[in-house]
This record gives sequence, C-alpha cells and structure tokens, in this order.
Amino acid sequence: MPRKLAADVPDEQMCAQPIAGRVMNHAAFILGHLAWASDNCMLLLGDTRAFEDKYKELFGMGAKPLSDRSLYPTKAVS
Repeated sequence: MPRKLAADVPDEQMCAQPIAGRVMNHAAFILGHLAWASDNCMLLLGDTRAFEDKYKELFGMGAKPLSDRSLYPTKAVS
C-alpha cells in the first residue's frame, strides 16, 4: 500500500517542498517515517528489526525532513 501512495511521484520529486520558504514533510520523509514506526511495532511484538540503523536519524522520533534527495533511499529501495 505505501508504494501506491507515491507511485505517480517521480523519484527526483520525492523531497520537493511545495511552498517556498516553508519546510514540510515530503513524500520520502513520510514513507520512511511510516516504515520506521512499523519496524518499531514489529520489534515490540518480538519480530526482528528490518529497518537499517543508518536511517534512524532521518526517520526516527524528532527527525526533520531534509531537502537533499541523496540522503534518502530511492523509490526502488523503499
């Protein structure tokens, strides 16, 4: 289902900010944060962690969306 949410968004636009001068949660951040939260729920249920630790800073609690597309995984990885 999450892939369908951004299916028509070009990969290079996944970090686009729609309003100049205002930082908003972009598609790459939202999908990553959902994956991070889901992974934490699975961990609480006794399953193993699937989410790579390197992404915790990007998507974990208190993370802020960044405009640098190269910092986020591509749509193919997601």
